[in-house]
Amino acid sequence: MLEFASRPPSTEWESVDLIPGRSTPIWLWLKPAHAPLGMVVRVPFATLQVQPVAASTRNLIAAAGIDIRQVVSWSVHGAAYPCAAGTNPYLDIPLMPLAPSGDVEVLLHMLPPVQVAAPAAMVPSATVVATMAISPHASRAGGGNADSLFAAIDADWLSMLQIERQSQALRKQLGTLHVRLQSLNRDLNADEHRAADNQDRKDWQDARRFLREAAANVSRFMREHDIGITSNAGN
Repeated sequence: MLEFASRPPSTEWESVDLIPGRSTPIWLWLKPAHAPLGMVVRVPFATLQVQPVAASTRNLIAAAGIDIRQVVSWSVHGAAYPCAAGTNPYLDIPLMPLAPSGDVEVLLHMLPPVQVAAPAAMVPSATVVATMAISPHASRAGGGNADSLFAAIDADWLSMLQIERQSQALRKQLGTLHVRLQSLNRDLNADEHRAADNQDRKDWQDARRFLREAAANVSRFMREHDIGITSNAGN
């Protein structure tokens, strides 16, 4: 496995194969300036086309030679996901749908280097560890375990902020889509009505019914975003 902590920051892209022995290159950049504890993995569109299923985040981590337990989270297209020690099912989702016509870049957020463990007599008890998880001031005496804990908390917090920003952007898109659907749901004008036969008018009514249903669904999604899902309220 790649000793990530001991590697210096990259000065150029490093090429490795997604699948050994095949022409499926991916590109690595270790410790970029904006993420000194991270690694950027760029997947060329050609590789995504050749291996649309194999090009998942889990396989990228394996191809980079990283122990997946050292990955705190990963980011792609502005959305962040916790790695959860390799148990997150999103790790196995192919990246191809995210890149209909271009490369994909995945940023891996790594755990900080583990510090030298304290002597056995100095190892904190379970009660002290629980206190460190509550009080940030205890991290000074907690050693590497506390640093790793707070690094994971920081990564989760950044992930939540990114998800919140993405959610707000999607809310704006929903509003724009709702206005567009309502504008499309209109009567035929005089010229269109004269040129249309009965089948055309029937098809147009069916299309308007579909537009009304789509607008109602979008409106429901916006309401759930704004006030939350209330179907279980009071239960």
